[in-house]
Amino acid sequence: INLKYFSLILEVPILGLLVIVLFAKVETPELFPMENNFSKEYLVENFWKCHYTSAGKEYSYAVIVPKNVKPTRIEPTVLSDVNLTNIGIYNTIDTGAYMEVWVAYESLTQYVEPMQWLFDKIKRTGETVLSYHVVEGKEGEKYLDVLTIKTIKNNESVISRFTVFRNNLNYFILKASCNVNDYGALAQTIQHITSSWKLTYTH
Repeated sequence: INLKYFSLILEVPILGLLVIVLFAKVETPELFPMENNFSKEYLVENFWKCHYTSAGKEYSYAVIVPKNVKPTRIEPTVLSDVNLTNIGIYNTIDTGAYMEVWVAYESLTQYVEPMQWLFDKIKRTGETVLSYHVVEGKEGEKYLDVLTIKTIKNNESVISRFTVFRNNLNYFILKASCNVNDYGALAQTIQHITSSWKLTYTH
């Protein structure tokens, strides 16, 4: 993946606030696909659906992941540095290209637009935004689909794609990640994961 970083940090005004996020340019636009070319037969053969209920019905969701990606942690785990509770980590379990899928939530006391909420979480984790797509929901509410990159230990660069849902004052985030060297092969798989998950409890 070829990147060209902006020399300035972009200030994104959201609801009168400034969320400062570092941006980079994706030189190959198809690496942020909005759809995939998977056939129904391919999906049935290579993917499975997990129905998560371990945190209680109001935090339940369904996520579709490759058959070689399995849950490795399902107990709710508080992540105090980002004010989130993790409710599911899924990892590649064989010798294929490594992927991690991660779901978390935060319960707020007042409404925040989902787009603002997700940008704030990305800012806190030190991710660099490569590209994003604004999804307009009911009554004009704005959601985000975001592609990021981050350098972690051993100078490994990780590509992640984030999406967000809201149910009343519970805000949910899904992140699907892989090594930058594997992303070209996994881009459509990650697109399918982040676009097909859903909350299974609404009230």
